[in-house]
Amino acid sequence: MPPNHPLLHLRRPATPPVRNRIVQPKIRPATPPHRGNVVQPALVAAGVAAAAVAVAASPVAAGVRRSARIASAGYSHQYLPMIAGFLISPTTIDKNGVQYWNGYRSGLSFSAATKLAMAGTKGNGCQVKASCTSAAVSLDHIQDFATTQSALPTHTYCDGSHHWTGVLLADAQADYNNVGNLQWSCTSCNSSKSGARGLYSPPRHAGQCPGAAACTY
Repeated sequence: MPPNHPLLHLRRPATPPVRNRIVQPKIRPATPPHRGNVVQPALVAAGVAAAAVAVAASPVAAGVRRSARIASAGYSHQYLPMIAGFLISPTTIDKNGVQYWNGYRSGLSFSAATKLAMAGTKGNGCQVKASCTSAAVSLDHIQDFATTQSALPTHTYCDGSHHWTGVLLADAQADYNNVGNLQWSCTSCNSSKSGARGLYSPPRHAGQCPGAAACTY
């Protein structure tokens, strides 16, 4: 096609400018602030009553090494107190930084010093029953820890807002690691023992703090 051909001088249609699409933002309803789980007092009372019936019907309640604290009159194994319609979790550190036991066995363990002190008798095998000839696998409390911990002294402390009554973490650790109450056990003998399992003593609510000026803890 010659350079002066008329078709070469035709203008192409202009490309319209690209305009950004305006996207309307999605407006979501505001999330209401979390105010905790409000539980009706009647439902809590019913739950506590049901728990008391369950404990009374257990083999532990029949006299098998039951915790003296749990067996006391008026005891209810309620972990979370209700304050002004809200369930409040116990605080395990007081306003001075002193630590208290949370009431869970999983929070305790055998120390390196305890394991070292018991290492010399592991080779003798299981000590739970004289007739057992199985190899020792794990350390076991001779008297159930749930029973021995119930004799530990309790103290009332303040977390700055509420007062609680509980066992010092150091006392619980010392009782759990009491070498005089430990023996080696095989898996079978340890699992066949019966006792006050799981019935421990969490911190219990002792009222709201009256304020720094009137607080005695």
